[in-house]
Amino acid sequence: MKGFKLKINDKLISAGVGENGVFSVFINCLNNECHITVFGTDHTEGKKYVWENVQIEFGQLIEFEFTDIDSVSVPVKVYETKVMSVDDIKLESYRKIKIFLKQEGIL
Repeated sequence: MKGFKLKINDKLISAGVGENGVFSVFINCLNNECHITVFGTDHTEGKKYVWENVQIEFGQLIEFEFTDIDSVSVPVKVYETKVMSVDDIKLESYRKIKIFLKQEGIL
């Protein structure tokens, strides 16, 4: 499967989901405190995963590689979500884009 390997604080994390999903690395800073969150959603299985959520410091080295992976790290949290077919995923994306284009005055 497509995924990524991320090394933070000497900890290696492998994350990814099947072909009908999304996986992300998100950095959030509030009041000079920053966190990195590694998460993803597998629409086919109806699962949301959080692999890591840790505080990071400015200048800290974080290694990131987009690659094929055989398995993912054990997530720290797993949530149930709606199972969606490929057609449902496309329709939901279309509806979100349509709303955005209307708000921007393009449609």
